[in-house]
Amino acid sequence: MKHLKLFVVALLLISLFMNARLLTKFSDLENRLDSISYQQIDITRSVDNQTGHLYNLMDEFIREQSWISSIEMEVGTKSIENNKATLSFNWQIKELINDAKVEFHYKYGNEQDYHSILVEEIGRGLFEASIPAELQLEPEWYTSITMGNRYSAVEEVVETIEEYDMRKNNPNHLLYYVSVSYDDVVKSGDIHTSDLGYLGSQYYGTIDTFVDINQGGYHISISAPPSYSNRTNDLQEAYIQKFKDGIFIREEKLTPSEWMDEANKQEHGIHLYQNVTDEKFEYTSLRIKVVYSDGKTFEKEVYSQ
Repeated sequence: MKHLKLFVVALLLISLFMNARLLTKFSDLENRLDSISYQQIDITRSVDNQTGHLYNLMDEFIREQSWISSIEMEVGTKSIENNKATLSFNWQIKELINDAKVEFHYKYGNEQDYHSILVEEIGRGLFEASIPAELQLEPEWYTSITMGNRYSAVEEVVETIEEYDMRKNNPNHLLYYVSVSYDDVVKSGDIHTSDLGYLGSQYYGTIDTFVDINQGGYHISISAPPSYSNRTNDLQEAYIQKFKDGIFIREEKLTPSEWMDEANKQEHGIHLYQNVTDEKFEYTSLRIKVVYSDGKTFEKEVYSQ
């Protein structure tokens, strides 16, 4: 019996010793894995840095090889409250040929053809052009529509569209490029684009619209985030216009949220809504009409079959 106890104790000691060895080896292995992981992170960062550096070198090389510099644009907003602005452009042409004709071409999104301006060199290959702009100052709209079951999670997100992506014929969308011609040679630079709609948000902010259509009814809401600029035009009222098969059905005023008082307006913005739970949605089009403190009204289609 005594020998058995000694044998068991010996086995326990051996087991403890082996476990200690295993723990030590496991700890060493874990440290090695951590070291390898850190090395991989360092390698990844190094590769990313080198890749970014290569991209920068390629961009710089392309710019150096290009016959024209980038075109810089400045917006003069002195008369912007009257929906007018002056757009100034400047650029440099490298190795300009004598007697070459340099033209600036531009058009807005709702125009078919480009306007062309003959420009003169102001020195050392530098050119500048100025054009008047008729702007349509309005809020920037962001529209989201969902359709699903009233008692379950939303089944399908139909669309989330930013206004400047949706309107292909946006009159505030400007396209422009520069061309150089001499003898029988004509060279044209890349077409640049600029959306001047952001200027409207400086005066009227942004509007988020949300339409949720479900089996039990529908919910329509709009939100105007709080203003962090010095603009004085605030959203006052909003109406929903309902259409069916192109026929106007009715217009209804949206209700302010219960928590929306003057203090909350400053902190959380404005929220208006309509929640319908006893009517099946059978409309083919919805339009939102908003009224601002300066008396201006704007309309936007937020749903269409």
